[in-house]
Amino acid sequence: MADENLTEGELDELLKDVELTEEQKNAQMQEQSLQGAPAKTFNLGTQERLVRGHMPTIETVHERFIRLLRITASNLFGTLIEVKTSATTTCKYGELLSKHSQPSNINLIKLKPLRGTGLLIIDPNLVLYTVDNLFGGGARFPVSIEGREFTATEMRIVGTLLKTFFASYQEAWAPAYEIECDHVSSEMNLSFVNIAMASELMSTTTFTLVIGEASYEIDLCIPYMMLEPIMDILTSQTQGMVAEHDHVWEETLLQQVEAVEVEVVANLGNKTMLMEEIIALKSGDVIPFPYSAEIPVTVDNVPVLSCRYGIYNNQYALRVEKLLKPDASEYIKGANDGK
Repeated sequence: MADENLTEGELDELLKDVELTEEQKNAQMQEQSLQGAPAKTFNLGTQERLVRGHMPTIETVHERFIRLLRITASNLFGTLIEVKTSATTTCKYGELLSKHSQPSNINLIKLKPLRGTGLLIIDPNLVLYTVDNLFGGGARFPVSIEGREFTATEMRIVGTLLKTFFASYQEAWAPAYEIECDHVSSEMNLSFVNIAMASELMSTTTFTLVIGEASYEIDLCIPYMMLEPIMDILTSQTQGMVAEHDHVWEETLLQQVEAVEVEVVANLGNKTMLMEEIIALKSGDVIPFPYSAEIPVTVDNVPVLSCRYGIYNNQYALRVEKLLKPDASEYIKGANDGK
């Protein structure tokens, strides 16, 4: 009788919680929570790039680079220099602008064949020290760069520093990936340098030159998009640095190959016969073979020599006439070894 007093809608409301499964209840609660949440704006043009994590190859390159730069810089300054490096980090280009707000020596560089432009920011005090050192001053008198631009002489010294940096950096990269460093232009204020958008990710590394009690920083900033074409090389855990030419391994391999025994086959001739002719053969019959002046010699069915058949010291022998490539074409021994 109670059911007769309830409408169909009221019955559905009473049975709704009983019929829903646990997953349906969770989905319903999630839908209700989303209905009250405000919509978020999605801008395809300003999405940040995904960083794949640390780049072990970059770290290996920079370790090799500081060893090379320590030698070249010490030769340039005529004194022992210690070079340190920081871990490669990723930051937005806008953060980089705020970090280097003071006047600095900012050099736009290219790492060919990679597309894009990077930055090499040199501490202006390092430029002043280099000028004073090369002209015999010994950094005894403090000089300031504030309120003025670099002179022509100082810019020539910057060119010398860049050549020293580029030579060591290219050599450090060579085992992993061949690059060519090129100087595009120089500025003193990052506000005049627009190589990327403010939200663009940059890979930054700081190299510190310790000269006596003073230390000077050189910041290398490369846009992340510039490194993306070789990101598989940079992030590979097993890639590391490509091994240099191993002469010991080469000699060992050559000795092992030379010690391999192979079967050399010289086919003196062949003839095609019908089955009835073979059946008709009897003892004493003679089968004539076509004779060729040059006999191919094969190793595992691969022609390697062209020889002549004869007798040498009362023994049947073959005299080598030509050396052959695997495709049976002739080559002269010693001329690129048939390659």
